[in-house]
Amino acid sequence: MGNLRQTILIRTDLTFPVGLLAAQCAHLHMERFRVAIREATKVPKGRPEFTEDDLEWLKDPYVFIHGVPNAEVLDYFVKEAGKNLVPISEWRDTVYINISETQRKAFFPVKIGAVLGPCGSDKIKSVIGDLPLL
Repeated sequence: MGNLRQTILIRTDLTFPVGLLAAQCAHLHMERFRVAIREATKVPKGRPEFTEDDLEWLKDPYVFIHGVPNAEVLDYFVKEAGKNLVPISEWRDTVYINISETQRKAFFPVKIGAVLGPCGSDKIKSVIGDLPLL
């Protein structure tokens, strides 16, 4: 199967510095595989459950990153992906908000983003349409 890709949708309203944005994208990118490997190490030990698309995609791992303006839009795309049987993984993390010049507050678990796929590019396009790259 050709033309496989993984698409990361990440919230842009959280205003991460560039380095933290890159780290969050890395978390999203690996979440599906991390969960499969972690589940396989539980007793009784098994093999990670990867689809044929997963294994084929690992040969040429194309990743595209798109920004979404808020959690509501992210939830919309996640629901659309579910309707179209696109594999979905979500990532939640701690977000720090500056309340004042001297106070920061931590919020957890905040939905940071979601990853669609790996699967066929056409299937992902049917979910996200022409959403621009970040």
